[in-house]
Amino acid sequence: MRLTNEGFKLLATCFTLTLAATTVIVYPPLTLSTYAVSVFALTYIILTARRLSRIKSTAFGFSRRLDVKMVRTGERFTVEVTLTNLSETPLHVVLNDVVDKLVLVEGSLSVEERLQPRQSVTLRYRAYAPARGVYRLGPPVIRVVDEYGLVCRVLVLEERANLYVFPSTVEKPRLSEGVKAVQNVYVSGTGLSVKYGVEDVFREVSEYEEGQPLKAVDWRRTARMDGELYVKKFDRVNRLRILFLVEVTKAGLVGSPPLLDSVFDAVMAVTKAMVESGDIVTVRLLGITGGNTVTVYNTAGLEELAYFLIASKPVPAYDLVKETEETGEFDAAFLIGRLVNVRPEQLSQLSEKLRKTGCVLFTLIPTLDTENRIQRSLAILEDLRVGKFLHIANVAKVSQHSLASYLAHLHRVLRAAS
Repeated sequence: MRLTNEGFKLLATCFTLTLAATTVIVYPPLTLSTYAVSVFALTYIILTARRLSRIKSTAFGFSRRLDVKMVRTGERFTVEVTLTNLSETPLHVVLNDVVDKLVLVEGSLSVEERLQPRQSVTLRYRAYAPARGVYRLGPPVIRVVDEYGLVCRVLVLEERANLYVFPSTVEKPRLSEGVKAVQNVYVSGTGLSVKYGVEDVFREVSEYEEGQPLKAVDWRRTARMDGELYVKKFDRVNRLRILFLVEVTKAGLVGSPPLLDSVFDAVMAVTKAMVESGDIVTVRLLGITGGNTVTVYNTAGLEELAYFLIASKPVPAYDLVKETEETGEFDAAFLIGRLVNVRPEQLSQLSEKLRKTGCVLFTLIPTLDTENRIQRSLAILEDLRVGKFLHIANVAKVSQHSLASYLAHLHRVLRAAS
């Protein structure tokens, strides 16, 4: 329970007048009147505070709505916060909302209204996010004020809500159609696997050999053959295991939009096309400690990947050798980043290490588009730095606006060769 500014001023005035009437003014009627007013004001404040203290957060209904399903950097969106009086008495309320680092462009974060029972008030404002990341909306704060604005009760209705802001789209290539049209594969069977996408093609039934997984046992055939175990064998059909190694360092924050946002946008678009064609995609963020890997088996996992990328925070530097000590088995890997913290010999060692496991490494170094003289001068210095990597196999410089298309092209090549 709190006093408003008006309530505090009233108490201060009553105290001052009472003190003056006691020590300075000797006219008894005026002194008694001052005492009466002070006692009345103090009694009213105490009784009102007790009445407001009985109001709980359950006396209000609350909802928050955005006018867009996906928020991207720089794009304006509207937030509507609706408050409903669920109690049986009229309440004078002041609703305040809180935005975390969002830029307010229209409307207000506060609204004041006297709500009758079952009446609602809506707070509406427009804002935008200056950069990719996780922002917080709320918590909304309600101030219930008495009729004279002297006493208020402060209520917090809910916890903060997370707002995930995606990178602004650099380009919108039709990647899915381009990838799936590379090679028409006609398979038999039931169609799609819940976890992996395209199913394997059945080849034969053979006798069980030591070490084969029990999930491959053909139990119907086994039951007909007097208990002799038989297993089903399948051939894999164009299912690639793809690994993305993405640098998440502060070196990728240059440009507008930042290079890192362009990389995330391209990885999301190409991953969608890959899993739709039956591939398994693993994305590992270099430099992020703890929970830095997500594997996507089908389109249902794309939402998890999007939130995973958005919530990542760039680090100053990382160790490529340490980050890639355990890579697993993949058919192809894409290392994407400016390689500011990488030496050429480290990249060569990683490429050779993956080659021994049957994996081919493609290294893509995204570059900014040069629009003025200063950027062209910086691009020359960047070319000198990147030049030491270009003698290594499968290393290429790619414009940030062409990154998604270039990845799609490499994927088409891999699909055609598989």
